[in-house]
Amino acid sequence: MMLSKSKNAVRQLHTVTSSRLCRTGLGAIRWAACVAAALGVGRVSADAAAATATPSAKPDIVYILADDMGYGDVSILNAGDRIQTPHIDSIGRDGMIFTNAHGASALCTPSRYGLLTGRDPWRSAMKAGEAWGVAPPLIEKGRMTIASLLKDNGYHTGFVGKWNLGLGWQYKPGEPALIKGKPDFFNSSTPEPYRYSFGYSMVNASRVDYTKPILDGPLTNGFDFDFYFAGSADMYPFVYIKNDRPVGPVDRTYTISKAMMGAHFSRTGPAGAYFNPVHVLPDFNRQACNFIVRHAHDSHPFFLYYAMPAPHTPIAVAPAYKGKSPLPFAYLDYCIETDAMVGKVLATLKKEGLADKTIVVFTSDNGFAPYVDPTHYLERHGDYPSYIFRGFKSDIWEGGQRVPFLIDWPGITKPGSTNQSPICLTDFMATMATYLHYTLPPDAGEDSFNIMPALKGGNISYPVITASIDGSLAIIDGSWKLEMCPGSGGWTLPNRMAKKAHLPAVQLYNMDSWLGITEQFNVAKQYPKVVHTLEALLARDIRNGRSTPGPMQHNDNPQMWPAITWTKSLPAQETGGK
Repeated sequence: MMLSKSKNAVRQLHTVTSSRLCRTGLGAIRWAACVAAALGVGRVSADAAAATATPSAKPDIVYILADDMGYGDVSILNAGDRIQTPHIDSIGRDGMIFTNAHGASALCTPSRYGLLTGRDPWRSAMKAGEAWGVAPPLIEKGRMTIASLLKDNGYHTGFVGKWNLGLGWQYKPGEPALIKGKPDFFNSSTPEPYRYSFGYSMVNASRVDYTKPILDGPLTNGFDFDFYFAGSADMYPFVYIKNDRPVGPVDRTYTISKAMMGAHFSRTGPAGAYFNPVHVLPDFNRQACNFIVRHAHDSHPFFLYYAMPAPHTPIAVAPAYKGKSPLPFAYLDYCIETDAMVGKVLATLKKEGLADKTIVVFTSDNGFAPYVDPTHYLERHGDYPSYIFRGFKSDIWEGGQRVPFLIDWPGITKPGSTNQSPICLTDFMATMATYLHYTLPPDAGEDSFNIMPALKGGNISYPVITASIDGSLAIIDGSWKLEMCPGSGGWTLPNRMAKKAHLPAVQLYNMDSWLGITEQFNVAKQYPKVVHTLEALLARDIRNGRSTPGPMQHNDNPQMWPAITWTKSLPAQETGGK
């Protein structure tokens, strides 16, 4: 991998910092604080009282989730970025940047499940892979979501964008719910029934009755309003859904070209007469802004979960943004357009007089998707979507699941501050529950931690568990990260290839060192006691059905869980399954 001058500077800074940490033993001082200072982002405050104001009224909330946007695609996080994202950056400048935030998974569906439920996605029925557009619902009936929690606490709740969590579709008379077929490259580790809705989704999508409402979707999971796609904009059916009703007519097929899909495959499926991939991002953005305007002056606060369809494929750049990047690469133009759409949301808040009383979050579900750039053009020309991190979307390595996380919470976060505490997207539920003085029931938010002390400038520490596309697990605790697989658990170095190469069964990295944070030097052999301790901690959280304190809960579908075969020392019933 080529290193730009800025990346070399960060590397040199981190090498010096790491050696100093080793000499002084100041393990609590993390590499991210030094990197942030060098980039001019701000400083890490250890004073938990830096922001103590509590608003008298409940704040409005706009939670923006980008799709497949890498850590290095946000210019405030990457001084060497070839593009600028000024609107996204402004959220960090006005609030706080978390430099050590993680998706619950390195893939779209499970990461979104974790965000909405506060539960690690590998506890659900889907132990690996993701859901296609016609997959059945993944969120369990009756499970609390962040939307239902906020709705119960007086919020108007709205969802716009990419759902990707399965839906209760209705099928044409006489048609079975799903047609089974062979697994393919993308879903070989995905369990039934999600595998078949993925690999054979064209057949299944053509059998849906698009004149009938969705029986299980955002409205049954706590949202008052929705406007969305079932999956990503490259997943058929290519149909908008409003308030859980498909927007018709769905009377044609549409092919998304190879040029929009990374130049090596295309997709054809049922589509609405109106569908044009170039319009999807602007259409969703307009709906998000309209939701804000409609509820700007209500007596009740609002919560908008805006799951942007970009910069995920299809790379469908609007004409106004083509050629905006200094490199002739459409993905970078799409990132610039994504930033511009965030700017329109922020401008709407300002126009409605809400900017000073609205929590704004910007993050991403997982890392950069490697199939967008199969020839590594970006890296060869000095652009690094994964920043200094190894791997990409799908991988257990940091490039797969370390994500940008910028939050502006007026009265709570200090403008221009950074925090290096490890957090996960699952933590939003417990944080809001704590803020609202709401006690979560035992079977809700099982893996959600309150990060309010960190938002106020302090440091927090708790284990973060994440997963790869094949269901391999990793646990991050303090300076250590243990990965329960020999490879990436994803597309970069599939575990089957790593096994053939006789790589060690597990990987341990010291995240306070350069070779650790970039996951280049596996120290599992040198620190067997650390490996054993982290294995026991991970096994405990699997067994308990939760990683937070509370009564033991169950994990769904434990019989289809190949990723935990390493827990052979545990009795089968202690995996937490019923």
